[in-house]
Amino acid sequence: MAGRSTFAQPRPAVAPVHAVEQPALAVPLDGVTLTRLDRPKGPVDIQSGETLTVVVRINRVARALRTGSPNGSCLEQCFAPDFILMVGPGGQCKLAAHADQDLLVVRATMTAIERLTGQPFRMPGHLEQPLADRFLTDLVERVFSGDAILAEALLRPLFMEVAMASTPVRSLQVKGGLSLRQLSRLKDHVETRLSQPLPNTELAQLVQLSPFHFSRAFRNSMGAAPAAWIRMRRLSVAQKLLTDPKRSIIDVAAAVGYESPSRFATAFRGFTGLSPSAWRRAAG
Repeated sequence: MAGRSTFAQPRPAVAPVHAVEQPALAVPLDGVTLTRLDRPKGPVDIQSGETLTVVVRINRVARALRTGSPNGSCLEQCFAPDFILMVGPGGQCKLAAHADQDLLVVRATMTAIERLTGQPFRMPGHLEQPLADRFLTDLVERVFSGDAILAEALLRPLFMEVAMASTPVRSLQVKGGLSLRQLSRLKDHVETRLSQPLPNTELAQLVQLSPFHFSRAFRNSMGAAPAAWIRMRRLSVAQKLLTDPKRSIIDVAAAVGYESPSRFATAFRGFTGLSPSAWRRAAG
């Protein structure tokens, strides 16, 4: 291997050597691996193989600048935000990275994802397109925090959030399902009323269907019953709210429609594997 370039040597014309993935944390889950690309340099190829591969690029320079302590050793400051990118089975992508960025890679087979989420997994719609979703990038970082038990608990909400965040609305229209306009009205209605009861009769009336036909069409479109989907949205929003230390757990429970803190804690533990207080400590 050639030595490091000096000022007396010309810059090599060839592309830099691709970074090599290194094992980051062993999790006791068949079909799931966590790796890290340590101080990558130049173009990096990500090969997915037989897994769904989730890549998060962490920009250390941009973070340092946001906190007012820029890295003086960096010659070329990069302000690009952290982003998450997904590569489907058999796919590949190329990322431009430098030594002041980290690449975190989660690989999981479809069988492992469905075992984690307890439901059929619909392939994300924005494959190989970067998404600047701070909640998802932070969630992946916590998976890599060094605690295998915590990582296992966080993988389920991670993959459920990945499917929701990356699926474009146009891909949700299916035969026997709801129209795009109906889905849009429902989403807006639910997201602004998570603190309130959301009975099927109310939602069915919103899209001018009978409760029976609404439930069937909703399941065809979303792959889950309305109540199950709403519960997932409530608990996903609760994860975000719990990262705010100024909000009490009781307030968070009420904000997502749980009048009883104990029922909220039970539902939250069933969704993430952690109690709300344990999640808050991990997020902090």
